[in-house]
Amino acid sequence: TLPLVETPLSHWINVGHLRNKCQKKGVNTSTPDAHIAQSTLDIAGILYTSDSVFSKIPESIKLKYKIFPKKPRHDEELTEITELERKED
Repeated sequence: TLPLVETPLSHWINVGHLRNKCQKKGVNTSTPDAHIAQSTLDIAGILYTSDSVFSKIPESIKLKYKIFPKKPRHDEELTEITELERKED
């Protein structure tokens, strides 16, 4: 099971500090993304994601993350298959 991350007022203050640190480095971070990053930091965890926005968070924040390639949507897969079929004809 995954641990439940508590989000007391101090957590949200840290979310604000994280956003400010990012902004000072020229990185605009949304509140939800900063919340996810701060939650990961709060539990000293590793964030597994396909959202490359987390790779833009400054190294000074020490966020540990692993970016996975995005899986294509079903309709993108069908388009690729159709294009392959056309090439074979």
